Amino acid sequence: MESYGFIESGTIFGLTSLSTLKELKYTSKDFSVHSDALDFVLDYYDSYTEFPSSGLLIEKFPDLDSTAIDASLDYCLDAFRKQVIYRNVVEVINQHKGRLTDDPESVIGSYLEGLEKITLQHDDDLLMYDNGSEDRLEDYQHKKSQRLSKFGIIGIPTPFRTINNTGVGMQPGEIYSVFARPTVGKTWMCCKFASIASMCGYKTLFVSAEMPVKEIMMRLDVISANAMKYRFTHDSLRTGSGLDEVEYKEFLSKLNQENLFVCDSIDQSTVSLAGISSLVRKHKPDLIVLDNIDLVGVHASGNQPLWEKMHSLFYGMKNICLVNKCSCIISTQANKGGFDVFSPPQAHHVAFGDALIRASDVAFSMFCVEDNIGKRRLQFQKVRNSSLTNDKVTLDWNVNIGLIKEE
Repeated sequence: MESYGFIESGTIFGLTSLSTLKELKYTSKDFSVHSDALDFVLDYYDSYTEFPSSGLLIEKFPDLDSTAIDASLDYCLDAFRKQVIYRNVVEVINQHKGRLTDDPESVIGSYLEGLEKITLQHDDDLLMYDNGSEDRLEDYQHKKSQRLSKFGIIGIPTPFRTINNTGVGMQPGEIYSVFARPTVGKTWMCCKFASIASMCGYKTLFVSAEMPVKEIMMRLDVISANAMKYRFTHDSLRTGSGLDEVEYKEFLSKLNQENLFVCDSIDQSTVSLAGISSLVRKHKPDLIVLDNIDLVGVHASGNQPLWEKMHSLFYGMKNICLVNKCSCIISTQANKGGFDVFSPPQAHHVAFGDALIRASDVAFSMFCVEDNIGKRRLQFQKVRNSSLTNDKVTLDWNVNIGLIKEE
């Protein structure tokens, strides 16, 4: 068995993002050597919304094993889990060792009971509710610290002040869905979600089932530039005319979070549900942005109509989010019941829209404002875990300069 110091050091050095932190299923109480270093990492993130460098960790905790800096986090987590189980088993044995000579039969029962508890504690498919643990208190305290951070919100911020003002953004396992008539701006809205999440430090995977990567990146450019107080247009990027190249170069040099990934195909094939699941397992994003879910492939027998496949798509994405503890925003077309872009489409205008609503934690439709091309309106049709002051909001909408903002 690898030394405790090496494995715990490798685990701590590997905590460099929210996604890696989510992989750690244990608290500092489970560390036998470097619990103080883990507490420091968590406190540092709560204070600065970033993770300490390995150099700072070694400076603060010189007893950390520096040879573990480049160790695989997956390997360290697996070895750490085995070490925790080993220590738990030894603790159970030692608790009853003194009774072994006098009453061996009852000790066998005590051993079995203790070992069964260890099995339950380390079963990834089960969580024990009433085990006297203070984990939920610590979870509350972590949420409280998030509310006091510079973002002032628990989870991933959304483009909507109406939701952000509740203090709770997108949570792991949650699906947001937007549906609208063609040309209203669903892809732009998806880009806005992705830009906000990535600029706030959340690892984001943008999957486009229709539009090429380069088109998505141009839209992300003008939205992110607008947020960073740069001013250039989508038209100039698209047409290759009228762009201030010095300003654009400066913007690109500052756009260095390295946590937003875009794809329009998977394994050189069309986007499929299985392919998305594979990407998520591999890259572990905090947020999945899936534009045009109705164009995603599913494994189905025969030539089923699209609306019969949608149930599998919506609940397939919900399952991906729950299993991988990430959030998702999906868009889809409202292509039934006419094409009035000035009224809010309803769920029944979406192929298998009832499945969309059931799978979504927040569902909203988007529509144009008559006689005002600089506005869009949203109607929230489902919000699972909070009450909003308004079910309709108006957005300032000038996507040519990347402006998408709630009034």
